[in-house]
Amino acid sequence: MKIKTSFLYAGMAIVLLSLFGNYIVYKSSQLKEPIMLKHYYHITNRGSILELHYIANLSNDIDIQWITIPGFDDGLYGQPSYSQTYTHYQLKTLHIKLDDRFMDLLNGKSFTFDQVTAHLSNGKNLTMPIGEITIFNPESSTLKVQSSGSSSDNSGFEILKADHDFEVTGLDLPFAEALESALSLKLHNARMDLQEFNREKTIKDSIPISSEPFPITVEKGKHFHINYKFSFAENDPHRFNFYRIDAKLQGKGQIGQEFTDTFYLSYRPYLEEKDVRTIVKEAKK
Repeated sequence: MKIKTSFLYAGMAIVLLSLFGNYIVYKSSQLKEPIMLKHYYHITNRGSILELHYIANLSNDIDIQWITIPGFDDGLYGQPSYSQTYTHYQLKTLHIKLDDRFMDLLNGKSFTFDQVTAHLSNGKNLTMPIGEITIFNPESSTLKVQSSGSSSDNSGFEILKADHDFEVTGLDLPFAEALESALSLKLHNARMDLQEFNREKTIKDSIPISSEPFPITVEKGKHFHINYKFSFAENDPHRFNFYRIDAKLQGKGQIGQEFTDTFYLSYRPYLEEKDVRTIVKEAKK
């Protein structure tokens, strides 16, 4: 009988130690505030929805209620949505509509910011680096979009067409240096060599660069195909970033008139449990 009682006490002790250990692990894993991920957006202001992605505790004890952007005093509100859950955390997305108040701030110009002030559910305000986001006013489109699409593997396409002969003479691709080993881009079946593109680029991204394979001549009624695919290496430091890019095509019409049209690329990382642990570990340093 005494032996059975000893086994019972030993079992209870093991259970209590296990519960205590699990509690210690749980408490040590909890975030004091959400972790904002890095976003590299260069997007037009046409119907723009700003998506900010962040990691929060699974318990949802501390969350982002709303944000303010430097230079814009009014708060921007959005409803957080759950994207993915993990053992102790969740990936959430704050969807923010850039309304007329924000558009008035642009006044036809581009606007760039790299941080926001997050107003948290516990009453604290926290300045959060967000990467780099530029919102700009697009020019009138010369080329018409016939069809477009994207896939969950971070690939996509766009097919453009014009009612006259045209020539594509250059490309303005923001964040090209960071993406040179991760982005495969084909313009009208001609593959862009981004490493060569970046070597030839002696001025900043906001200026169009004319290099191979330009110029590209397209006849009236023909389609201009754009294909892209993002594929980051396992050790690429940019692999956890979010990208939304309205890249610019520079061109000339049949009588020499210049135009600028945009096409869209996007990348959304799929974060596994180990990726989230890596991000949290770096954030806690």
